[in-house]
Amino acid sequence: MPQLRELQQTFCDDIYRKQSSLAENIVYANNWDGKQRLALYRSSVFGILTDALAAVYPVVQNLVGELFFEHLANRYIAAHPSRSGDLHHYGELMAEFLSQFEPVQELVYLPDVAQLEWHYHRVFHAADATPFNIDMLSELAPAQQESLCLALHPAARLMISDYPLDVIWQSNIDNKHDDVTIDLDTGGTALLVIRPQLQVEVQPITLAEYALLDKLQQGAALQSACEHSLTVDVDFDISCALYKHITQGTFIAAR
Repeated sequence: MPQLRELQQTFCDDIYRKQSSLAENIVYANNWDGKQRLALYRSSVFGILTDALAAVYPVVQNLVGELFFEHLANRYIAAHPSRSGDLHHYGELMAEFLSQFEPVQELVYLPDVAQLEWHYHRVFHAADATPFNIDMLSELAPAQQESLCLALHPAARLMISDYPLDVIWQSNIDNKHDDVTIDLDTGGTALLVIRPQLQVEVQPITLAEYALLDKLQQGAALQSACEHSLTVDVDFDISCALYKHITQGTFIAAR
């Protein structure tokens, strides 16, 4: 008789990858043999996880079609079994998976779409936090402002893409993808995914804006981040950008 840990591992291998027949010889009840019961359990697990993936990746599903998405999901589930009891944590590696999944290689933008949808999902479920108040900035001396470090709100994510990701995403969210012509050669976009109130927003931002926020996210002081953004665009209006992001709650209190 195998040890409990061995049996559990064997059971998981059989459910997710059909790699073992040992569990079939152990799992039995009533008139069902082990193979039948495992098949039923496997179908239930894959069905639940496929539904979870479809909830997180509606645009990916829209782009590839429901039938193919089910096939894609089955392949993802077999490669990346759930490791948490909370389904909200499931699906994190979809962008990486799609970048290596041969049948979708012609959809070069698909991994970025998946990454955007995962950011949207995580922002939706992110914890609340007290935003940095603009009055705090006015209370600081100029020298203190320069050395100030800001952090992105937990309900905020940055990403950059070589493709017009905002147009692809929005046209599919609105179910207008058949009426929109998307030219992949128009260039990329930088995005901020944020939850300023209760609704998640996908905001296109300039490259200089992205450079500013990304540098702050990495822990740079405000002055250093501002100087870095000017190397991207010498005409970048730093004051306007900071006012926008402080007032909409992009940052949490200085640390």
